[in-house]
Amino acid sequence: MTEPRPSSTLCCLRPTEPDGFEVLMVQRSPGARFMASTWVFPGGAVDDIDRLGDNAGLLTGAADGDDVPWMLAALRELVEEVGIWLTPQPFGEPDRRQGAAVYERLRREGLVFDGAALGYFANWITPTLVPVRFDARFYAAVVPGGVDPHPDGREIAAATWITPSEALVTSSMVVPLPTQEILRHLASFSSAEDLVAHARRLDSVEPIQPKLHVDPEGDLEILMPGDAGFDEVDETRAPDEGALRSAVRRAEGRGVKLPEMPR
Repeated sequence: MTEPRPSSTLCCLRPTEPDGFEVLMVQRSPGARFMASTWVFPGGAVDDIDRLGDNAGLLTGAADGDDVPWMLAALRELVEEVGIWLTPQPFGEPDRRQGAAVYERLRREGLVFDGAALGYFANWITPTLVPVRFDARFYAAVVPGGVDPHPDGREIAAATWITPSEALVTSSMVVPLPTQEILRHLASFSSAEDLVAHARRLDSVEPIQPKLHVDPEGDLEILMPGDAGFDEVDETRAPDEGALRSAVRRAEGRGVKLPEMPR
């Protein structure tokens, strides 16, 4: 079983008139190794550079020191993927940097990332049967008006502001299951401010880890905590490779997006 890699995702929210809000979604490049062409939120893996103690001082508003690398990763990836710098102070001419260069520019400009704007509200862990796994924390933040994304053209092919409800029904957008569930959660709030305030009030966030199961008919089931049969699935006993490959092909024939699964 592959250990899940820590990662962070940032749901950038933009209030709309007369009410409601939009969320920033990005389309991963068709050539991406993981989740190619799918529509997700900006984010990526927590890297060693995000864990350096010297960089912790470049973040405001972290309630818990353990959160710092995750929050920094979310804000760094936002810069790398779409060129948005979320800082509490006015920023100079935005540009795109990578890795350590993101933190170097903050120091040079005398700025910090606005961690106080972030609310941590969800934690999804990839099922054990998936070869590429992530332990992903989801944050939400209301971004200033006039902020526009500029996809890097390498990892990210396109970006758009869209309401969560619209994203769920737009047939041209391939949206993975965890992202769908997050969109449904976002859509349950009437305003961006309410959503972030809710996230900040949470005392803890319960991890959500779906399970994959090949049923007796050879169909691949994605079971969520609370679903019938979830507790009975023993993930330490994976189906044989042939059965799993067949189930994956059948699932994809029904339009289910299963990145990085054996085919």
